[in-house]
Amino acid sequence: MTNLFLVTGSSGFVGRQIVEALSAKGFEIRAVVRKGVDASTFSGLNITIVESNDIFEENEAWWRNTLRGVDYVIHSAWYVNPVDYLTSYKNIDSLLGTIKIAKAAADENIKKFIGIGTCFEYRESNEDLDNCSPLAPNTLYAAAKVSVYFLLSQFLKSTQTKFLWCRLFYLYGEGEKQQRLVPYIINNLAENKVVELSSGEQIKDYMDVKIAANDIIDASIGNSTGAINICSGVGISVHDLAMSIADRVKKSHLIRIGVNVKKASDPQRVVGKNAYKRI
Repeated sequence: MTNLFLVTGSSGFVGRQIVEALSAKGFEIRAVVRKGVDASTFSGLNITIVESNDIFEENEAWWRNTLRGVDYVIHSAWYVNPVDYLTSYKNIDSLLGTIKIAKAAADENIKKFIGIGTCFEYRESNEDLDNCSPLAPNTLYAAAKVSVYFLLSQFLKSTQTKFLWCRLFYLYGEGEKQQRLVPYIINNLAENKVVELSSGEQIKDYMDVKIAANDIIDASIGNSTGAINICSGVGISVHDLAMSIADRVKKSHLIRIGVNVKKASDPQRVVGKNAYKRI
């Protein structure tokens, strides 16, 4: 019998790629989406749609009913408005709502609950980060994520539901919000506009979201539990990333380094190790 996956945030940047990859692998999918999402965007996928006005406001009874018959939960939904997601109080709503979903999953004896974490949970370091590196979130977003990790690590170990926490590093690719770095560079270059950056010295671990989605699924159906890194394991400076994109279209002259001031919340170096499939 084919395993049934329930996916939250399935119309989002990461969730959409998870749904497409699950469908390509032949799994059954139950996708929870906000009311008003165009269901035709899932055309051709092996998927059943469940609508909600706000998944984080649904009670545990609603979730138990929605989870009935499900084998795996991949919970990718969270408040991610690029304008204020690092500081918004809606991170608290996402945290509390996630706990309700996990409690309902345990009640329904789901095989595995897979949560999506972030590399921002780690303490900033000059060393590569593995899943045993110290945690020290310095934003509300990261603090809420790491709180979910600690809470569910303790709660689910006393149930029949296994727990996997996938810490994502810097993803790019299809469906990415236009305010983010890579689309900003690509769009400005396409319009022959100057790309204004800070010093560009920050070293980041970038990964295509499609590869990340497949790694999340493989880890979900495999034996992995606890926290793992979903990363490339390779660091590249923002400057070199921008130049590599510009060089492909012969527009490196449009890259301007040192124009913007580096944001205080932007870490200087975030590179993962022990990437999934390399453990």
